[in-house]
Amino acid sequence: MIDLKLSSIYSYPLVDGKCVPDNLVAISEEILDRSAEVFPWSEELNNYDYMSGSWETYHDYTCIELFPNLSFMFNCIAESLDLIGDNYQDYYFKSWINVWPKGKTLNPHRHYGTWHGNYVIQDTGTETYYASSNDPFDRIITPIPNYNGHFIMMPGHILHWGQKNTSDTLRISSAFNLSTWDQVLQEEADDGNNRGSKVRDIVLPLKDYL
Repeated sequence: MIDLKLSSIYSYPLVDGKCVPDNLVAISEEILDRSAEVFPWSEELNNYDYMSGSWETYHDYTCIELFPNLSFMFNCIAESLDLIGDNYQDYYFKSWINVWPKGKTLNPHRHYGTWHGNYVIQDTGTETYYASSNDPFDRIITPIPNYNGHFIMMPGHILHWGQKNTSDTLRISSAFNLSTWDQVLQEEADDGNNRGSKVRDIVLPLKDYL
């Protein structure tokens, strides 16, 4: 089931809604069953994202290739771009999975892509916060609740962060960027390849999957 709506956030397009396949629970179970393979050292929580301390599949692959059952996200992306009115022929797709144990969060950050999105596979009652500017003394903060099957997409430059997971249940999500080739190369140059392969090696031409 896909039920997405186009609205706006700080005058920018925002696509938000449900994208619920029949096997959503099975997807979360597969991610956790394969934790030793997908998240090396996850039992010691040493394989963590530098911003949040969560387990993250930010290595030599994009998570859609690792978990083909997540390929339904391409239908959500295609519908989102149609709602926005964007021609997606020239975008490159990069995706990863975040798993948040209790006490983990995600600090304020932006993304290089023209569009950034997130898909919630297993939520624990969290919200994601979106800010109108980088100025902590002069900005609007918009909280958006997360839930199982929640899909959201907006411009990658919008500052956002996650609410701490206070549950004993793991929070699982899959995030993605849609980037031009110039943005891919800029991310690679700025990142310094400090979390795995070169960015160009883990992006997929979006047009091949839609």
